[in-house]
Amino acid sequence: MDLWEEIKRQLAGEITAEGYQNWVSKTKLSHVDGETVWVSVPNDVTREWMETEYAPQVQRVIRTLGLPIRAIRYQNGSVVTSNGQYQAIADPLNFNNLHLNPKLTFDSFVVGSCNQFAHAAAVAVSKNPANGYNPLFIYGGTGMGKTHLMHAIGRGLAERYSGLRVVYTTSERFVNQMVQSLKADRMAMFQQHYRSADVLLVDDVQHFAGKERTQLMVDVQPPDLETKMAILDKKAEAEGIALPDEVRIFLATKTKSNVRELEGALIKLTAFSSVTGERISLPMAQQVLKHLSQGTDKRISIESIIRLVAEKHSMQPAQLKQKSNERKIAYPRQIAMYLAKELTNSSLPEIGRAFGGKHHTTVLHSVQKIETLRLKDPELNKFIHSLSDTLTVG
Repeated sequence: MDLWEEIKRQLAGEITAEGYQNWVSKTKLSHVDGETVWVSVPNDVTREWMETEYAPQVQRVIRTLGLPIRAIRYQNGSVVTSNGQYQAIADPLNFNNLHLNPKLTFDSFVVGSCNQFAHAAAVAVSKNPANGYNPLFIYGGTGMGKTHLMHAIGRGLAERYSGLRVVYTTSERFVNQMVQSLKADRMAMFQQHYRSADVLLVDDVQHFAGKERTQLMVDVQPPDLETKMAILDKKAEAEGIALPDEVRIFLATKTKSNVRELEGALIKLTAFSSVTGERISLPMAQQVLKHLSQGTDKRISIESIIRLVAEKHSMQPAQLKQKSNERKIAYPRQIAMYLAKELTNSSLPEIGRAFGGKHHTTVLHSVQKIETLRLKDPELNKFIHSLSDTLTVG
């Protein structure tokens, strides 16, 4: 039985038709290794999208179908041929067509006093490129909506100017492609790919720091209370979630940093409701999102999490950063990574670096594993609550 095709069929009913066509339909089962399913994807963009955007839906489908799967791994660079052999994909430089998130549009972006200038500049670029804001540099903290605006610009341009060649990339992918092009003696192709673009969209451009700074810059600030409540309303409506007003107020007032934290809290609450069958209520939100209501002003560092988890397992903090997959080290490390994701505003790559340079997919796998295990293991759930209380309350 092709386990991945079973998951794909179920996903088709869980996500939008456009999302399925753009991302999921292009994936295929590579091979199964024990309880780990390896899935072949056509490019790095799809791999990253499946690992982040659709990870919760995939895990929910696995639980719904009761499949014997502990982990999903996505790999770029091989496909299964008809005789069961593995064959390399032709383009190692991964010069792909435009891949933009269909959900990240101007219509789905909530405008408030914190981001109205950035939004207006982005809309202006999408309507009249190369005039006024050229180039445009959007800056702000993590999870403030910079990527959302960039995807919205790309989709707006593609829909408004059918003949326009829009290229979207990230700074990391750009550098990786340049290095691979140098190694493969294909710099001419690399240069042609980017120089022929009518519009070039580069995410995480801050990693190019130190270059000439002639861009117009617009700032995206953390959302105010009214904007956060509007975001929750739009998100709940889009997902068909019945969100009581007191829960909406609780989420908006307790989340302090960014939109990503706000949406993450709503997703966690919705997932808990789905698993338990209990309707979303204020007592549920206060219990499930306890870390928001207890010690929200206390800054929790990844290092403090590492020290506490190591202490509880009679280990040295440095051991959690070792390149070891022994269970006595890997399991506490997974718990620590889970807490780092839950209790700090650090990104997956940032958490990975704090644990000795682990890849962000390793962090994502650890977070998903502990999230799944704590639903099944009351003792683990109690232990994590205890750790969380110690860190947030002190």
